[in-house]
Amino acid sequence: MYVIAAVVAAASVIITWRWLFSQNSIQAFFNARIIEIRSPIQGVWKPNSENVAVGNQLLPGRELGEVDGKLVNPLAIELRLREAALRQNIAVVQDTIQNTEGRIATRQQRLTSFEELLADQNSMQATYSGLTLSSAEALLAEANHEKNLMKTKYRRIDELARLGLVSELEHTSTRLTHQMAQARTAALRSQLSKAQLDLKANELGLQLEGTMTFSYPRLRVEELEDKLRDLSLDLQSHQTSLTSLKAQYEVVSNTKAFEDYRQIVTDKSVLIWSIEAQGETHVIRGQPLIRVIDCSDIWVEAFVDERAAASYHKGDEVEISAINNQGKWQGEVQFIRYGSGRITLGQPVTAPPPEISRRQLPVRVATLIVRLSTNTRNDREGLSCPIGLSVKVRHAN
Repeated sequence: MYVIAAVVAAASVIITWRWLFSQNSIQAFFNARIIEIRSPIQGVWKPNSENVAVGNQLLPGRELGEVDGKLVNPLAIELRLREAALRQNIAVVQDTIQNTEGRIATRQQRLTSFEELLADQNSMQATYSGLTLSSAEALLAEANHEKNLMKTKYRRIDELARLGLVSELEHTSTRLTHQMAQARTAALRSQLSKAQLDLKANELGLQLEGTMTFSYPRLRVEELEDKLRDLSLDLQSHQTSLTSLKAQYEVVSNTKAFEDYRQIVTDKSVLIWSIEAQGETHVIRGQPLIRVIDCSDIWVEAFVDERAAASYHKGDEVEISAINNQGKWQGEVQFIRYGSGRITLGQPVTAPPPEISRRQLPVRVATLIVRLSTNTRNDREGLSCPIGLSVKVRHAN
């Protein structure tokens, strides 16, 4: 009997020794982030009954549900009113632009007509001035000829008068006629100079006689040109306003579309953890709808003896096996955290927890954070997101 007791005691010591100094994990389990999906808008939450069920695992791109805010979202209603107002303003500005373009076209036609009249007037005025100049030149030539003739006649009469062959009356009459011919020649020479100036002024578009004013066609051309410039500026201003209104309308319309309706779709592989909003219900912006586990980023947290943790280093490869033999994985130590369950970092005074004070913890442990190597993953029985599964961790070699 003493021998049996001794053997049992020795075996217990050996088992305890191996357990205390084993490099295998004391306890380990899969962990992952829990993501809380909140309502992006205020509205009626309509979950997808086929996909939204606790425990369902969904691949990326699967629909979780939709939030309809057309009738209950205050921001959507306000944006809808703003959209209607902008649509009306755009219609008003478009009508104004169309009206302005019509006025520009009408005045452009009038301008073309008066420009043709002005061109005809200028052409006729040039022809008239040319004819006036030619007439003045002809009259001056005739007057010069008459003056020369009278000069010759006066010289002959003057000689005869000195000889006493003509009366004093005839001599005086001939002298006065000669003087009148000279005066007429001087007057016609002045008229020729005036005709030349009129022709040159007409070529420059200037006026030398009469009331100093422009002709009616020229006045209308200048008036229409000024009006067309003003209308062009108005049209440019209206077009700028229309562009601005359309840009505002696009922003409001796009924002309204987001506030009217929003579909909730998974962007990664997830596992439904809990349902916060049951069935079709009214939700507010930011209200939790579903809590899911991020299956695309899982890791293992393994607790090992602090003395055994000295053999682990960052980057070490480890083997992970499920306690229920439902899967094996390979991973890599990401980092080691010491003092697990014994201290609170950042506190000014470190006190041992009650378990250590009562000597309820057999060892002091360190925590290994192990990332799975997805390229060596070997899942069985559909354990693709084994969150919470207990596993064993040991060195790969």
